[in-house]
Amino acid sequence: MLVNNAGYGYVCPVEDTSLADFRAQIETNLFGVIIMTKAVLPYFRERRAGHIIQVTSIAGRIGPAGRAPYAAAKFGVEGFSESLFKKSDRSVSKSRSLNLAAFAQILPGPPPN
Repeated sequence: MLVNNAGYGYVCPVEDTSLADFRAQIETNLFGVIIMTKAVLPYFRERRAGHIIQVTSIAGRIGPAGRAPYAAAKFGVEGFSESLFKKSDRSVSKSRSLNLAAFAQILPGPPPN
């Protein structure tokens, strides 16, 4: 079983976000998922079984204000996962994408009381 859950949220207006920060966000949150998925697929194919769970975010469907790098990466995870899960090769027996709501610690501003 593979659970892709690594990532972080970057909060900054687009005009104040460097390309390096955009790339780092996408490298971690999107390419991390792709790299790990590609690593397990041959093993799953050999076993003719396997499970992949992509833990993503509602930001992969609705881009939140001030979170463009994060949303771009999560939209990418959604598209990658949808294409992967539709492929005809049944070597991965169960694949799911979980869209979770944002957690308080990654939202902008002070923590709620």
